[in-house]
Amino acid sequence: MDEAVYNPPGTELLGHAGGTFGSRSFIGFDIKKRRGVVVLKNQVGGIRAGELGWRILQNARLNGVDPATLTAIHEYVGSGIAVDVDKKTGMLRITKVFPNSPASRADLSAGLIVETINDVPTVGKGTAACIGLMRGEAGTKVQLRFVNPARSETNSVELTRQKFLTGD
Repeated sequence: MDEAVYNPPGTELLGHAGGTFGSRSFIGFDIKKRRGVVVLKNQVGGIRAGELGWRILQNARLNGVDPATLTAIHEYVGSGIAVDVDKKTGMLRITKVFPNSPASRADLSAGLIVETINDVPTVGKGTAACIGLMRGEAGTKVQLRFVNPARSETNSVELTRQKFLTGD
């Protein structure tokens, strides 16, 4: 299966993870380099078999990575923020800013409240609808108006969507 993970230059990665109560497994292949990996795990929790397998295939760093937060490296196109609707206020909030993304270069940070996306108010919209408003091709722009609750100030920023990596 193509799980849309990052394919380092010169690779073509395919794999699949799954399991049942008490066990997890992963099998993955690098078609171009003609190599594969199998990860078998006998307990739920801790290191995830799929994430470990993908990182091995990606030649990603394992040393110093917290097993509880281990993630495969994924390549995305966008502004570089993760968002969620705050349960208490119902407002869209930035939950994470990915390093080396347009949002990180614009000095955005987790906790900012997104009021509008391309002049469309986010209030009353779900997370999926707001993410849909932010999607677009690399090189296109997205305009965000946000509130910094710590400073009680409103700002706008225009971000140019581009490719960025997550998970490392």
